[in-house]
Amino acid sequence: MNDMSLFEKKERTLDGPAKYNVDTYQYYNDSARQDMEVIRQLLEKWFSHYPDDEKQDLKTRFQASFDAAFYELYIYTLFTKLGFSLSIHPDIPGTLKRPDYLATKDGEFLFIEVKHMTMRSQDERSLERKKNTLLDSLDKIDASNFFVETG
Repeated sequence: MNDMSLFEKKERTLDGPAKYNVDTYQYYNDSARQDMEVIRQLLEKWFSHYPDDEKQDLKTRFQASFDAAFYELYIYTLFTKLGFSLSIHPDIPGTLKRPDYLATKDGEFLFIEVKHMTMRSQDERSLERKKNTLLDSLDKIDASNFFVETG
């Protein structure tokens, strides 16, 4: 059995919340927060049940696009716990398409394609990244000599 991990086994020293433009996988991997440790342990548990010959591909996708890979692992775990047997990227006769999973149970089967969608356009996502860069830069400013007083 392959003992590949989703996250590095290392000492983590990053405290506090994520920066605005942080890479989600990197933050999960580096955070020393206890709540992040709980999440890492759960994801590692799910990942440990994923087929060994597919783990490297899934880990690479987690690093490149955390949300999309998360939902693929979640759906795999959910259907497995519901008693389905899953094949990854099965062939579909008569087409070149290969969905994420073929789920079978009690002689029945279904193909599953997992998609992560957002309601924001490419331009909106680009503007969000620019805004987050500004916010991250503002967070670096030492404003300890300034106070805000209301009313």
